[in-house]
Amino acid sequence: MQISSQIVKSLGFVKILKNKFRLCQVTLQLQPLFKRSISYVVKEDADLGDQVASFGRQHEFADITWYPSQGKAVYRIDDRISSNTSGNGQYDYIPFRSTLSLELAAVRATEDAQESLKDPDGKCASAKLITSTLVNLAYGLTNNGIVFTGYPIIGYHNRLQSSGTCLDSPEDALITACPWDSRIKDDALDFDMTFYRNKDPSKPRLYEDIYEEIEQLAVFKYGGLPHWGKNRNLVFNGALRKYKNAGAFLRVKEMYDPLGLFSNEWMDQVLGLRGEANILKEGCALEGLCICSQDTHCAPRDGYLCRPGKIYQDARVCALVSTSEQ
Repeated sequence: MQISSQIVKSLGFVKILKNKFRLCQVTLQLQPLFKRSISYVVKEDADLGDQVASFGRQHEFADITWYPSQGKAVYRIDDRISSNTSGNGQYDYIPFRSTLSLELAAVRATEDAQESLKDPDGKCASAKLITSTLVNLAYGLTNNGIVFTGYPIIGYHNRLQSSGTCLDSPEDALITACPWDSRIKDDALDFDMTFYRNKDPSKPRLYEDIYEEIEQLAVFKYGGLPHWGKNRNLVFNGALRKYKNAGAFLRVKEMYDPLGLFSNEWMDQVLGLRGEANILKEGCALEGLCICSQDTHCAPRDGYLCRPGKIYQDARVCALVSTSEQ
């Protein structure tokens, strides 16, 4: 195989190959077998902003789940320990298990009703039920693969790294189904938000302006990097400029695919090679195809108009506006 680009050495450093050569052998380095120790701790969220970075540095597999409406944060204390430590724990995360399809349909119907009725109290009640269930059931952790007897959970990494049993869900004609098959391949500190999406893209979401403002605040004010497989169109405008080696990437792309056989219109847009990722049309901001600049980009017939953010004034979001304010 003839190559003339960069290769990654075993410790993660990039080695520049000046001249063309024939690659004959690749050596992979394996890590020794190890175990992990996991404990969940529920705390008040008053100091969450100060805790995020330090907590992430203190624990190799740290994770924080924030419940703003409840004023709580759940910290997962998750560290590497010696394989000689006693324990055979397993992590089968409850929300990612195969679930009765009728139960999933009932949950969705409840969410649809809460959205149509603009019922934040109902949403908060549902959230409290879910979070209390997760905490009481230790999020699906067991000390021996069967029962939970208390923290910490100690077990081999391969039994604790998986978020659930979606990969092993039964072939039962969709009597059971997985809400999400999670496959995490890299270490990362990321910021995720879970929110309701209507099956009709022209319908607004309850309090969607809050989500949109957080999204724009993170990406445009603080320079956050988008997830290239998940984020919406609006965050990709100018995204490539945030990567210092973007030019080198584009040169390699051109070298290996000069005819664009492995590219498409969407890829060229997010890379800034052809136009913008924004798609301007009626209702485009509801699904993140654009940042609204006029009311028609939202849902004026439903009372959602384009407005500045409440905290980040440079944000432009689709907010529910009362008749008197219009």
